[in-house]
Amino acid sequence: MFKYLAFVLLVGMAFQVDAQRYNNPQTYFRKFQNENRKLRIKNLRYLKSSLRSTDERRVAKYREMVLEQAKESQQAVERLGPYEDYDILQKEYIKSLQMYIDAFANNFGVAEELNKGRYNSYEDLKKYYDAVTKAEGQMLDAAYRIQQAEEHFAKTYYLTITRDEEMEEEYRMLDEVTLYTRDMTLSFFRVDAEVRKYLKTVEVGGTDSLSTIVGDMRAAYNESKKEVEEYADFDGRKVLFNEMEDYLEEIRVELDENLPELTENLQNKFLSEDEFEDTQRELERFIKRHKYRVEDFFETQADLIEYYIPED
Repeated sequence: MFKYLAFVLLVGMAFQVDAQRYNNPQTYFRKFQNENRKLRIKNLRYLKSSLRSTDERRVAKYREMVLEQAKESQQAVERLGPYEDYDILQKEYIKSLQMYIDAFANNFGVAEELNKGRYNSYEDLKKYYDAVTKAEGQMLDAAYRIQQAEEHFAKTYYLTITRDEEMEEEYRMLDEVTLYTRDMTLSFFRVDAEVRKYLKTVEVGGTDSLSTIVGDMRAAYNESKKEVEEYADFDGRKVLFNEMEDYLEEIRVELDENLPELTENLQNKFLSEDEFEDTQRELERFIKRHKYRVEDFFETQADLIEYYIPED
């Protein structure tokens, strides 16, 4: 029992010495900033890898690295203790790092699972992006909380905070390309989902509902067109925006000129043999146009991400 109490006292004294050996607020503050920098470097690496989504094992590995760093940094901050009678910085850091731990242990893990089948359907894509947005929200709240705590400490002790401008720019660019590609991808697959539904319905012979699906396709087209137009003044690389404009124009032509007649013929059970063969050829051409457009979108999306975030 006495040995145990002696051990506890020694540990407590060690923590106290570690906390009070910084008689300079700048030196003390730098310890926190160093932990934050280590976390942000690994976090940035994870977010870049997640956006590329080309190697699931690498994404999972980077997530584990962020999680481990958050835990290590939390332990390091706990050992530092308060500075004199000021404990806000330490408390806020500990709370924020716990938010990081929760985000990367749980919410980002959920998103990674949904990532595997995100392109199976438009609904699956929305579920994936909702999960990512939830995880990112927790991560951003944690980062903002740390920033506010740092600014409060700096103001209290008349310190100047020097930010890593290069890293800040990397985060800014990553945020820009992430939101841009996410919005364009959702806009594309909202329409694509209705095209898939149309083709699947033809495949299973349920042609009576094709007119309704065409109406839904037009509604999806109108909604996506509004979303894409919001990026008309986008200052970044607009190749994906241009791809979407071309795709939507192609869909407009399909809706106004091709699909009405094709749908009518597919629903007509009294076509002559020649008319039936013509209809099937037109259907095949529509399928090919759709296939090529999907391939073009993925290729343009990948090129854009590579342009903004080249492989390390």
